[in-house]
Amino acid sequence: MKLYERFGLNSANVDPEILIDVAKGDEEAIEEGHEDWERNLNSLATNRAVIAVCYYLMEDFKRSRKYANESIAAAMEFFFGNWRQKQPTENDEIDPQWWHEHETWTDLFRLSLFWASVIDDWKSLRRLASYPDDKSGTDVETTPAQRQLYLEISEFIRSDGKLKIKSKVSKLKGADRRGAAAAAACLENLSAKDLSSTQNAMDAIFQKHAKARNSDDLTDTICVDGTLMLNLARHFNVDVKLDPKFEHSDGEAVNLCPIAMREPHCGRPHRS
Repeated sequence: MKLYERFGLNSANVDPEILIDVAKGDEEAIEEGHEDWERNLNSLATNRAVIAVCYYLMEDFKRSRKYANESIAAAMEFFFGNWRQKQPTENDEIDPQWWHEHETWTDLFRLSLFWASVIDDWKSLRRLASYPDDKSGTDVETTPAQRQLYLEISEFIRSDGKLKIKSKVSKLKGADRRGAAAAAACLENLSAKDLSSTQNAMDAIFQKHAKARNSDDLTDTICVDGTLMLNLARHFNVDVKLDPKFEHSDGEAVNLCPIAMREPHCGRPHRS
């Protein structure tokens, strides 16, 4: 049984070909100098990240790693490239700071941190963590709590795991969306190097995710924030354990760190 079948998916659900075509279209638009770099770069990096998930669920781990690397490369160009000095704002001005305060960033940032931790690319992960600051905007589909979570995660990474985080996430709107409050509690305990409390908070993240409603988003088969917390903890020598039913290793010599999955739903009908 392939990994995707454990989640009630069939081969058509994880076929990456459409996403690969979309990503090629984004690449061509960027190469031809189309002036919507913000949309094209974000789309390219995001689609490559999801393609990497598709191949992971298909247990093609080498291609998964390939697209994860390519996603991070495109994300680096989105977050740190010079396109803001070329693309006019909605006010028809060249203003990089305007873009920093208004661009859509959180979903891509979340996936980029996730994949960087999975492929053990801590150089890129630290670079990514230097991007957000207090002036980074709140996306239309992102809650203030989610935005704050990624600001706090970035602050912790920038400190090389030394900063003690006093999270504000639970007090903000949308703290329950995608388990932001649970991830923030885990981060706070992790930053205090409290193994027992970190373990309990980690368990809470995965229990909450395992009980989440079914989603049409392929990335929801994976606990993105929980996997990041797991890999951060292990990187900074907080030896948390995870129930084997949630943790999945690639089983091949392609050096992928473990990914935490939703609890398998064997026997659930395939999605059409």
